[in-house]
Amino acid sequence: MAGAVEATAPNARYLFSRADLEFFDPDTLVEQPGRSASVFAESIEPILRAGQAEIWDDEHTIDEHLRLDIAPGHTPGTGVVTVDSGGEQTMLVGDLLHSPVQFWEPQVSSCFCHDPRQAARTRQRLLGRAADANALVVPAHFGGERAMRIRRDGSRFAPQQ
Repeated sequence: MAGAVEATAPNARYLFSRADLEFFDPDTLVEQPGRSASVFAESIEPILRAGQAEIWDDEHTIDEHLRLDIAPGHTPGTGVVTVDSGGEQTMLVGDLLHSPVQFWEPQVSSCFCHDPRQAARTRQRLLGRAADANALVVPAHFGGERAMRIRRDGSRFAPQQ
């Protein structure tokens, strides 16, 4: 196919949640197709075409230390990465949190959440899991100190002191 975009890392395996692949499929995309359809065509389709995609549903175990869990709300198939090692747990929460205020007010969603109510339920569930496990939480969108442990404060959460 002349001019086709190729997968950047030909020996890599790429993990995609089925829910996001279906959501961002250009043939059924509900949102304005411009940016998302372009990203799908340039970044996802070449990987699918090359047979390098591994598609997962609710959770995916990479190995005994690394797991992906579905975290719907930002998009239907947003994932959270959990690392278990030496009795410690770290959660890489990506787009689950866009602002520190979401610890104290987990029901508040950003304008980037496709399903704000689902995002709020997901935040409540996964932040609760992190607090109960004393997991290190690593948000992708915060400035300054990025990794923290949290504690429950009623239905809210707060960084441990």
